[in-house]
Amino acid sequence: MAQRWQRKLGLVPQGAEYLVKGWLMCRNIQVHSADPGNKGYDLLCVHPNRSKSKALRIQVKSRSQEANDGSVPLSERAIKGFDYLVAVFLNITKKQPIARPEFYTVSQQWVRKHHEQYPSGGGKVFFKKKGMMERMRAFKDGRGLEQIGRELRVPRPSLY
Repeated sequence: MAQRWQRKLGLVPQGAEYLVKGWLMCRNIQVHSADPGNKGYDLLCVHPNRSKSKALRIQVKSRSQEANDGSVPLSERAIKGFDYLVAVFLNITKKQPIARPEFYTVSQQWVRKHHEQYPSGGGKVFFKKKGMMERMRAFKDGRGLEQIGRELRVPRPSLY
């Protein structure tokens, strides 16, 4: 679990954004951070060689792997502000050794289909529900980020 000062300073969400940004850049996608006060999305992705290419808005949500039910909170209104949602589940505990984070990349349409609205106005999107894990493999880690590369028509980088 993240320390209180880490959450207060926003270090965990910011770290998750940098993690996703790095993976996207390794995929040869040009990534820009949104303004800090922006509520709709965190990252803006474009084709690296086309000046007038379409831009995709990416919302990054982070959670601890340990103290989580495999979901991220998301209001119905917030869904309109992004094209893709990347949920990052971090291992940030004192008890366990550092483990590789898991992240899932899903489209806005997928989020709309799987969003669970609460009467209070809030809601959640579940990524680690029973019976859903096999289907979620297509959205996990690099495979999920590949959707963004395909939509922007960015060719996969060649290996050395």
